[in-house]
Amino acid sequence: MQPDVTVVIVSWNTKPRLERCLAALPLAAPGGSAEIVVMDNGSTDGSQSMVAERFPGVRLIQNQDNLGYGRAANAGVKAGTGRYALILNSDCELAAGALKAMAERLDRDPAVGGVFCQLQNPDGSLQPSVHDRFPSPWGMLGDLIGWSSLRFAVYRRPWLHRWLLRGTLLLHKRERDVEWGGGACVLVRRSAFDSVGGFDERFFMYYEDIDLCHRLRAAGHRLRYAPSASAVHHWGMSTRQVPAAMLYESLKSRTIYFEKHFPEWGGAWAKGIAMAELSARSGVLACAATLSRRDSPLRARAATAANCLARLRALPVAGGRPNGTPAALTALLILAVTFSLVRYAHDLLKFYLQSPFIDFAHYYTYSSIVALGQNPFDPPATAAMDAQLGIRRAMSAPNYPPLFYVLMQPWVRMPYGTAAAAWLLFNQACLLMALALMLMRERGATALRLVAGAFVVLNFQPLYENFALGQSNVVLLLLVTAAWWGAVTGRIWMVAVMLGIAVQIKVQYAFVLVVLWWMGCRRACAGACAAVAGGTALGWMLLGADHYRAYVSYLASPPPYLAAWTANLSLRGTVHRLVGEGGGTWIAESIWLAAVMGILIAVARSVPRSVASIPAARDWVWGLGLAVMVGISPLMEEHHLVVLLFPLMLLLLKEPQGHWTKLDWGLLIGSVLLLGSLYSLEQFPVFHRGLWSILMAGKLLGVGCLGWALQRRIRFSAAIPGADRVTVPGNR
Repeated sequence: MQPDVTVVIVSWNTKPRLERCLAALPLAAPGGSAEIVVMDNGSTDGSQSMVAERFPGVRLIQNQDNLGYGRAANAGVKAGTGRYALILNSDCELAAGALKAMAERLDRDPAVGGVFCQLQNPDGSLQPSVHDRFPSPWGMLGDLIGWSSLRFAVYRRPWLHRWLLRGTLLLHKRERDVEWGGGACVLVRRSAFDSVGGFDERFFMYYEDIDLCHRLRAAGHRLRYAPSASAVHHWGMSTRQVPAAMLYESLKSRTIYFEKHFPEWGGAWAKGIAMAELSARSGVLACAATLSRRDSPLRARAATAANCLARLRALPVAGGRPNGTPAALTALLILAVTFSLVRYAHDLLKFYLQSPFIDFAHYYTYSSIVALGQNPFDPPATAAMDAQLGIRRAMSAPNYPPLFYVLMQPWVRMPYGTAAAAWLLFNQACLLMALALMLMRERGATALRLVAGAFVVLNFQPLYENFALGQSNVVLLLLVTAAWWGAVTGRIWMVAVMLGIAVQIKVQYAFVLVVLWWMGCRRACAGACAAVAGGTALGWMLLGADHYRAYVSYLASPPPYLAAWTANLSLRGTVHRLVGEGGGTWIAESIWLAAVMGILIAVARSVPRSVASIPAARDWVWGLGLAVMVGISPLMEEHHLVVLLFPLMLLLLKEPQGHWTKLDWGLLIGSVLLLGSLYSLEQFPVFHRGLWSILMAGKLLGVGCLGWALQRRIRFSAAIPGADRVTVPGNR
C-alpha cells in the first residue's frame, strides 16, 4: 500500500532531539499511512545506532559527509513514495494529530502546494515562522546597523513578543495563504515539489526554504498556513555546533538567493552588504578585543568575522551590465545617474542656503498663531505674528485643514531656520521611505529598471519645486504609498491612519477614499472614513467652531488669484483660460464640472469588478486614482505632481503584465517628459488666454498620458488568463 506521507528528517549530530522527534510521529499521524526516512549527514554522536535500535521501522540512509540540508532532503523525498512529503527538522516535535491535520488541508484544496504548521518554543510561546512577503534586497540595509540581530533577539525572547510582535502574533493565529515559511516543518505535495525540482542544492544551509517557496509560488502553487497543527521547534540544534561555518554559509546562501532572484545586480548587492556588515563587525570586535584580557572570546569572534570576510570576498557572483547591455552604454547609464545625483545634492544644498521656503513659512506662521490659542483667520493675529517672525511667507489665507496646523506644532517649537532645515531633511526621509516601500513590493525590478527609476526621481522637476517652496507633497507621497501598502497587505489600520493624516493636510486627498472603494477594499475604506471623521472631530474640539466655519467659508469662496493662470495648471484653469473671459465664468464652470463627471464615469467603468482579487490590477487602480485626483482638482500647481511619482515608479519598475505596445512606451515616455521636465510659458503673455493658452497645459497633458497608460495596464492585467487571484483581508 502506498503511504500518504513520506516524512523526511535531515539530521546531523542531534541524537537527543532526533529521538524525541521520531517518538512524536506516531501520535502526529494517528491511523495514517506514513513512511519515515532519516537522512543522516555523517553524524558522529551515535544517532545511527539509536535509530536502528529504537525505531526499526524507520528507513535510515547514512551519508559519509554532510551533504547540506537541501541536497539531503531531496534524496530523502526521492527515496520515499508518499503522495505528500513532510520536510521536518530533527529538532522538531509534532503535536498529536498535527500531520493528519496538515494532510487533510492538502486533500481539501488541490491548488495548495504546501502547508506550514504553527511552530512553538519549548515553553509554548509562538515562534514566528511564516511571512507575507519574500525578502527584499533593500531589507539587507538594516543588517548594517544590526537590525537582523535585533529581530532575532526579539524572536528568541518570548516575553518581548506581546510588546514588539503584537501584529505578528495576531497574524499567526489565523489560517491564511502566505508567501513563504521556514523549512523546519512543511508538508508539500510531491507533484508540486517535483515540478519545481525540489530544493536548489546550491544552498548548503539557509535560504533553501525561501527559494523553494519562491519557485512554488511562481509555478502557481499556493502555500497555506494552518495554525490548527503545531510543533515544538528547538532552534539551531545543528547550526550552533559550528557557528563560524554557519555564519559563512548563511551569508553565502543569501548572496546566491539574491543573485538568483534579482538577476544582474542582486548577487553583487547582497555580497557587498554582507562584506560591509562583516567589516564593521570585525572592526568593532577587534577594537573591543584590544581593550579586553588576552584570553577574551572577543578575539576569537573577531578572527572568525575576519576569516568569513576573506572567504566571502573570494565568492564569485554574477554582475556587470544589465540585460547584456554593451559596456559603453552601461558606463553612460552610470554617468547619467551619478551626474543626476550630484545635481540633486547640489540643489538641496542651494535650497538650504538660499531658499526662503515660503510655503513652509506659511505653515510656521499660522501654526505659531494656533499655538497661542488664536484664530489664524483673525487679521490682527496674523499681522502681529508676521511682525514678530519677520519671515517671507506665501501670502495666502490659512487654506489647509485646521488640524494640519496642530500637526505642525512640533516644528514651531524650533527657531525658524532650524525648523526649515529639519523640514527639508524630513522630506528627504519621507521620499526614501516611499521609494523603499515601492521597491520592497516590486522585488523583481531589473538593474535597467532601477537605473531608469533613479534617473526619473533625481530629475523630477516637481520634486525640486516642492523642496524649494518647503511644501508638504513629499510627506503626502509617503502617506499614500504607505496607505497603498496597507491596502494590498490587508493592514486596515495602516490605511486608516495614513489617509486620515493625508486628508488633514490637503482636503482633496479625500478622493483616495473613492479609490479604495473602486479597489474593492470596503473595510479599509470604512476605516479610513472613520479616521478622517475622527481627525476632523479632534480638530473641532481643539480649535473650536470659529476656525472651521472660517475654513469652510474660505473653501466655498476662494480668492480669485487661486484660479489665475500663474497658479493653476488644472483642467479647470485650462477651461477658464479658453472660455472664461468676458463673462463666461459660469460656462467655464459648467464645462469643467461636466468634464469631471465624464472622467469619473469613464474611470469607474474601466475598473473591473474583479480588481480586488488581482494584485497587479489593484496597484494600477491606486496609481490611476492618484492621477485622476490631481487631474480633476480645481487647483493644480507643479509641486502637486510629486504624488505622481508613485504611478510613474510602478510603470518603470514593474514587469509588464499583458501586451506592451509602442503606444504604451509612448505614453510612459510622454508622461515622464511632460510631468518631470521644466516646462513653462508663463513669461509670454500671448499664452495666457485663448487658443494659444492650450500650450500652457503641458503638465495636464502629462497627467492625461499617465492616466491612459495606467488604464491600459488595468485592462491588460485583468485580461491575463490564469491571473493570480487572491483573497485580500479588508476587501469586500
